Parts: sequence; C-alpha cells; structure tokens
Amino acid sequence: MKKTIPILLILTLILFIVPVSANPMNLAKKFIDMGNHWAEVTVNKLIELGVIKGYEDNTFRPDNTITRAEFSTVIRKAFQLDFIDGNSFTDTNHHWAGKEIHTLVAKGIIDKSEYGTKYSPDEKITRIEMAKMIVRAMGLDAEAKEKANQTTTFADDKNIKAKDKGYIIIASENKIINGYPDNTFKPNGKATRAEASTMVIKALDVLKEQQAKKEQIDKLRDADGIIDTAKLEKNTIQELGYDKPVRNGDLDPKIYKDRSIQERMTAIDQISKKIMYQPEIVKQADMSMLPIKFNKIVITDIHKVPYEEAPYKGDTQTLWSLSKDSDCIVIEGYPVEIGDKYTKLYHTSSIGLGILNKKGEFAYVNSACSFDEWNAQRPTEKKIKEMFPYIKFSISPAYAIHEKFHAFYVLPKDFELENIEKIFIATSFDDHNEVLEMEFSN
Repeated sequence: MKKTIPILLILTLILFIVPVSANPMNLAKKFIDMGNHWAEVTVNKLIELGVIKGYEDNTFRPDNTITRAEFSTVIRKAFQLDFIDGNSFTDTNHHWAGKEIHTLVAKGIIDKSEYGTKYSPDEKITRIEMAKMIVRAMGLDAEAKEKANQTTTFADDKNIKAKDKGYIIIASENKIINGYPDNTFKPNGKATRAEASTMVIKALDVLKEQQAKKEQIDKLRDADGIIDTAKLEKNTIQELGYDKPVRNGDLDPKIYKDRSIQERMTAIDQISKKIMYQPEIVKQADMSMLPIKFNKIVITDIHKVPYEEAPYKGDTQTLWSLSKDSDCIVIEGYPVEIGDKYTKLYHTSSIGLGILNKKGEFAYVNSACSFDEWNAQRPTEKKIKEMFPYIKFSISPAYAIHEKFHAFYVLPKDFELENIEKIFIATSFDDHNEVLEMEFSN
C-alpha cells in the first residue's frame, strides 16, 4: 500500500521552502519605481536568479547608469562563474569588486590589454564594453574577431572602432543588443541598469535556446556522431518558394532573365537534353549539425576563406588573377557510396554549390574547381594543397569510399562571406531530387 503525505504537511513544506519573493508578481511590487517600466520583466528575471539587487528604499533605479564594477558582478553571477583568486589591476586590489573583476579577466571576458594597469572600476560602463563582455561570456570571442572590420547595420557605424564591430554584429544578430529609434548604436554611450539587465537576460535566453537545440540535434546523431539527412523533415521546393524567380547575382541581367533557385540548380544533359537532376525536396540544416550525411557523402566541415586568407591572394600571373577580391568556400568530407558504377569512385565535380545572399540574389557554381596536374608545382597551387591537402590535381578528381576530399569553390563578385544568407548543396549525379540547404549567416 502506498504511503501518502497529508496535504497540510505538503502545503507547509511548500511555504517553507519556496520564498515569497520568487513570485514575479511579488517582485514587481517590490520596487516602487518599476511600475510599467519597459524592463520590468527582465529585471525581475535577474532578481529571481539572485544576480542583481535593488536599493534599501525599495527602488531599483532602472534608468541610473551602471559602473564597470557593478556590471562585472552581474556577469560573474549571471554566467555562474566560480571565483578565481588574484588581482588584475592596480586600482582593484582593495576594491569591493576586485575579485569579480579578476575572475572575468582570468576567464577572458575582460581584455586587460584594453585598459592597461588601471580598470577604473567605478567609472560608468559603456554600451560597447557591455557588448564585448557579454559576447565573450557566451564563448563567441573568436567569431567576433573574425567579423572585425565588417560593417554593422547601425547609422553611426563610422563611429565604431573596426576591431569592435564584430562584437556588435554578433550581439545584434542574436538580438541581445538593440539600437536606438534613430538606428544609432552609440558605442560610447553610458548604459543604464535596465539596459544591462535586458542584455544579460537576452544572452542567457540565447544560450538556453542553443543548449536545447544542441540536445535536440544530438538525438539525431548516430553512434559515429553523424546526422543523416534522411531523418530530417522534408520540405518541397514549392513550400519554400524556391520555384519562384529570384534575382541573378552572378549573371548579366541584360542577357539572362531571373530564374528560380530550382531552375538554376537543375542539371540537363547537353546531348540528350534530358533532365539529369532537378531539386524537388529540400532538407534544411545549419553548421552546428555537422558532420552530416547527404545522399552519398558525409560533409564534415565547411571552410569559409576570405580573400585576405585565400591561397590565390596576390596571384596576378595566372587565371587566379580573375578571382581578385573573391572569397571562397571549401567543403570537406568523404564519400560513403560510389558515385560512378564504372570507376567505383566518387567524383567531387558532381557537387554543386548554390548561394543566396542577404540582398536576395542567387548564384550557382555547378561544380567544384578542378586543378590541372600540370600546374601542381605553381606557387598558388602549392598553397592550395598546403591549406587543403585532400584536393586532387585532376580534371575530374575522384575519391574512394571513406577517402577524404576537399571541394573548392571561388565565390562570384558581390557574394562575400559576410553577405551570404544560405548555401545550397546539390550532388547532381546521385540519382535523387534533394538539395541540402544550410543556414550560413549566423
């Protein structure tokens, strides 16, 4: 017979264990200056988490500015970072938040080189300082540095230091930080307690969503950690509107009319005029889902190579000079089934790459670059081989089952990496009608 606990005892335990202040309604009433304030909900969330407090007179003072020391404390608590003993600046050794600040320096959230020997902990923190600390706390510092020098969407972009722009771009893309009604960011503007609370809560919400997504994605992985697109939802070309014309981004509009993504990616035998491949089904994924199996290949990585890092940069003597200022994408993977029943090999020339930029323009590179073996000793080709060792120098590079490959694509003009929204991968000789859409912008 099951034992039961008397209802009165349960109610007594609940009242004893759960503090009254945990109720958002009670929190809202706690501060006499938070009624109908735009940041009331986010402030309450931080208070529930024990991250931020009000003042003894029952006010929160949401529109007051916040200091570097105060914000450092909020970040350390919000991201649940354990204290690290030590001191980082000459003016924080005996400061009440010295340990909080040192912990963030040790974790790479505060960049000591940006301040020198003094942190000035009681100075009001700026919006750009907050953005950088939050992005670093989220583990996105490397991505922010990659986006340095890129243009933000804010009207005062020229007032933002080039090295700081990546942090603003990432914070803006994740909707952690917003501009003002006039579309300015005001990087050196002093941030308020309400703004700080909102940014931190949004960052925590993003991390929570990412973790939930990761757990969902991990359920799709097999014993080798690979996601088979056969398990992903099927979307038709028509459902996604890819049968409607889009602007050609790589063709002369005076010669070529705008066509649909489906039409651009259709492969036709030039002799028989029969359709060899036409996408009808779209499988949607993003970079976080790699490695991913798509038809007869497993894609393990997609390398984004800006022109400044491209192996053909500065080559003015060969056909690579035509690729001046063009970024490139390199798909890395290996075949799991043969593509050619005669050679028993898989030809990477069958892997096409569609690109949709943020302006809604589409370009299609129907085949990976081929490299003539006679040119293998030229300086540019040597650099390509060093950077991407799985490239084969052959007019039609072919790979055995599980042999690693690199498929190399030079992007058309106006299709810089930073402007790409999505890519579409087609394996046009694999006897199927699917295309893999990869979210690329974030």
